Amino acid sequence: MDKKKPFYIYKFILNIFFLLALNTFVFSQCPVTPNFNYIQYCDSVQFQDSSYVNGIGLITYWHWDFDDGDTSNLQNPSHTYSINNIYYVILTVTDSSGCDTSITKPVSVYLPASDFTFNIGCLHDTTFFIDESQHNADSLISWYWDFDDGGNSTLQNPSHIYNTADTFNVSLSVANNYGCFDTTSKNVIIDPLPQAGFFSDTVCFGIPTAFTDTSQGFGNTINYWLWNFGDPASGVNNTSTLQNPTHLFTESGVFNVKLIIKTKYGCSDSITKPVLVNPLPVANFTYLGTCLGNITHFFDNSNGSGSNIISWSWEFGDGNTSTSQNPSNLYNSPGIYNVKLIVENANLCVDDTIIDITIDSLPVADFIYTPACLGKKTYFTDISIPNADSITSWLWNIDGYINYTKQHIDHIFYEIGEHFVILSVINSNGCDDFKIDTIIVDYPPIANFHTDETCFKDSTYFTDDTQTQGVPIASWLWDFDDGNTSSEQDPVHLYSNPGIFYVDLTVENTHGCQDDITKPIMVDSLPEAEFGFQNVALGLPTPFQDESLPHGSPIVSRQWDLGDGNTSNNITFTHLYDSAGIYTVKLLIEDANGCRDSIHHYVLVSELPLANFVVDSTTYNLRIFFADSSKPSFGTIINQWYWEFGDTASTSNTSTSQNPSHKFTAPGYYDVSLTITDSNGGIEDTTKTIFVDFAIVALYNYDNVCYGYPTYFYDFSYGSVFVNIENWYWDFGDGDTLHYTEKIDTLTHLYDTSGVYTVELIISANYDEIQIYDTLTKDVIVHPTPTAYFDSTMAVCEGSNIYFKDLSHANGDTITAWLWDFGDNHTSTLKNPSHLYSTIGIYDVKLTVTNSCGCSDTIVQPVIVSSIPEADFEFYNACVDDPTFFIAIDSTQTIIDSCFW
Repeated sequence: MDKKKPFYIYKFILNIFFLLALNTFVFSQCPVTPNFNYIQYCDSVQFQDSSYVNGIGLITYWHWDFDDGDTSNLQNPSHTYSINNIYYVILTVTDSSGCDTSITKPVSVYLPASDFTFNIGCLHDTTFFIDESQHNADSLISWYWDFDDGGNSTLQNPSHIYNTADTFNVSLSVANNYGCFDTTSKNVIIDPLPQAGFFSDTVCFGIPTAFTDTSQGFGNTINYWLWNFGDPASGVNNTSTLQNPTHLFTESGVFNVKLIIKTKYGCSDSITKPVLVNPLPVANFTYLGTCLGNITHFFDNSNGSGSNIISWSWEFGDGNTSTSQNPSNLYNSPGIYNVKLIVENANLCVDDTIIDITIDSLPVADFIYTPACLGKKTYFTDISIPNADSITSWLWNIDGYINYTKQHIDHIFYEIGEHFVILSVINSNGCDDFKIDTIIVDYPPIANFHTDETCFKDSTYFTDDTQTQGVPIASWLWDFDDGNTSSEQDPVHLYSNPGIFYVDLTVENTHGCQDDITKPIMVDSLPEAEFGFQNVALGLPTPFQDESLPHGSPIVSRQWDLGDGNTSNNITFTHLYDSAGIYTVKLLIEDANGCRDSIHHYVLVSELPLANFVVDSTTYNLRIFFADSSKPSFGTIINQWYWEFGDTASTSNTSTSQNPSHKFTAPGYYDVSLTITDSNGGIEDTTKTIFVDFAIVALYNYDNVCYGYPTYFYDFSYGSVFVNIENWYWDFGDGDTLHYTEKIDTLTHLYDTSGVYTVELIISANYDEIQIYDTLTKDVIVHPTPTAYFDSTMAVCEGSNIYFKDLSHANGDTITAWLWDFGDNHTSTLKNPSHLYSTIGIYDVKLTVTNSCGCSDTIVQPVIVSSIPEADFEFYNACVDDPTFFIAIDSTQTIIDSCFW
């Protein structure tokens, strides 16, 4: 039994029973019981009275209200309805005692409404009929179509093909599931099909094709044309909706053109015809002969594109024309001419082409040459004018039997007298010209000279030794190979740099014949004096190294002046000076040509440095800081330090830092030594005895705790026997601090939230009037505490399980243990347990949860276990027309929330 049905259900049922009882009481006051049946014939209904009298008496009067405005006083009337609807028919009957009563019953009228639509039909096309009838019942169960041409169908949505064009009266009869019928008729017009047709022009490519529509509608107006020209390359222009369009085809050939037509009723027809677009001929030609004065010949290379070419028309660009297939023309002046050829093929299609031809000017052959001297090269230089892009060919002929094909040539004549030279040239256009000249060959001079070898910065004397061969010398030209020249016969020249110079002498006699000669001469470089040395400290030998450069002849002698009265002739040596100071050392060198150079340098012999250091005595924690206070001598720097701390027990007893620190292994006295070395190699050392003492040491420990519990800190700080700690300062990392002057071994601190806190302890002491410190920092963890919570059915019936669901929050760490105390001496360690209580009552359930760090939390919530109610009721008997009262009771004295009767 469902014990929890809503109260309003019971209340509704009680109200129904109350009304039925009330009606029964009312009817029982009149002995007439009205009633009727009916037989329905779609829109016609036959009513049959079945009323009766309880006891004695007769029904004497009937009144029918048909709910459509009509009434009747017949006992069994019939009535026809005109509209589909639900009618509430009322029958009122009266007995012989004058008592009357009524009854109402619904009467449903379900007349179907036949209707349909169809598409406009075309001859031999399918006409589709769509049923749009209204069943006005549950459904239509039959359809009957009469197509008025002898055809019919029982489909709901049929189709039909008419074989003649005419108007047909189509009827549709439908019946619904009540057996009611309805019929409707409509005229369907079947139009004749149109006939598509067109003709078009045959054109040459590039000329639009005109199309003429010849379609027939057979009495119906054609109002739609769609042309597809079969030319997809024309894109959007490939179609047209004009009646008589034109189209420019994108290429020549045969195209399948399709025309689709439609009448105003949608009847259509189509036709496809091939349309020819003749290809154009391709005009082309070549030509030969483009030099001025030559006849230019033209050769037709045109293509008829499938048809013979029947005519040619030439325009040569100079006013001359021709109709020959392969004509020729003589141009009277050079220049560019636009030659045009027009051709026509047998299809009367025309094409033309224009080619620019150049009639080239003839080149002008010309050359120049140097004087022709017997046995010497005569240089011939081409200076021809191409009158085109360039000269492409040269042919030199000398004396009728020697030929050269280079642009510029040289030739040696071995006989004096007249010689004939001919130059023929051809330019890049293939046009040619030539020149003839007479050359006179004479005797040349023989150039020669001599000079003396010199040192740099001395003048060089040049002497002309040329042989004239009987013809006087007219000019001399000297090139000294340093950018300077001279036209004297025997010049004098001073070079600005040493080295080997290639001097060139060119001489020319009075007949223009030249000769030249080139000789190398040496302008000996001065040697470059240089020596190396090293500054040293007093007591160390100074090394010297000759580093001079000869720059020509080798160095043969050296003379050293060491600045202290001593000399040397060696290349490499050392010298020990008697005292510190700055010495001027000179070196004089001489090469094999007697060229000299000298140099001097200042040599430093420095005093020894002074070693010293100081000790930082402000720190007393076994680490001592040392500061170098050594002093270098003049002109040097200290660049090496070596410390020995005297702490033989240490693994780092030495250091090479300038200012080191050292943590000694134990307190006591130590001999610390420092050895220094300066940049000149000077070495000095010093030793000091120092005392090293203990420091104070900050040291503590702590317990990791759960949030809500105090953290314990244990102080283990200590100092040497000479030092007492005087101050403790704590920073707990959460903004709280603590300072005291007497030692506390154990102290506590309570943190407001869980987390990691950086805790710092600073201790201080006074030693020999110097304040010393030590610090220790650690990270302290306060683990988060979980929040215990659970959900359950807080009130259950006796004998039912109660289910507990853990809803605790871990707050960071993972919850690893659950302990349930159900309040009846039973427990569980499950996360989500269930429990059955044996007796009714209120129980305090306690849940304790523990996380992975051992932190725990507890919550207590009450659970109510109730007894099961025992259903019972009381009632009071009543008289007719008085209410009967019912009272629900529960023997367990439990408060009743709902009842179901």
